[in-house]
Order: sequence, then structure tokens, then C-alpha cells
Amino acid sequence: MEHATAYGGDPSRIGLTGDSAGGHLAAFASLATNMIGSRGFGREAGVFEFKPTYLPKNKTVDQLRTDMTASRRGLEGRHCAAHAHSQGF
Repeated sequence: MEHATAYGGDPSRIGLTGDSAGGHLAAFASLATNMIGSRGFGREAGVFEFKPTYLPKNKTVDQLRTDMTASRRGLEGRHCAAHAHSQGF
């Protein structure tokens, strides 16, 4: 996200890919953005958050979670609109 524009990319449209187990991890990372945090996994009752091993420069865990969640919601909205259009709605 932090260098996407330098390479001609759109930082709000980042894709995750992987093969086999990496594909499962990529899917989880993109769908479970609400679980990004710094409170740990099971240290507190009912808290299951994972902290990425890499954070973009000058981003906090909370900012990353907010950005990724907003990006995912934007994609979901585009998918729903495209599907509705294809169905004649």
C-alpha cells in the first residue's frame, strides 16, 4: 500500500495471492480484517487478534485494519453492483 502509487498502482486496490496453504492465508488475511490488532491471540478471554509481521511505514495496527476493511468493503460494493447490473436490476 505504501509504495503502490510509485509503481503505478492504486493503493486502495491491493490483491493477495498464494498457492495451497498460502492461498488459505491470503484469503484469511483479506476476509478477517476485523481480527487485525495487537492484543494477542487468546491472552485475554474472547480476544483473538493477529498482528502483521510487517506494517507500512508510519501506520499503526489500527490504521492498517481500518484501511484494509475499507478497501474490502469497497470491493464488496463493486461486486454487488456489478452482479445486480448483470441481473438487470
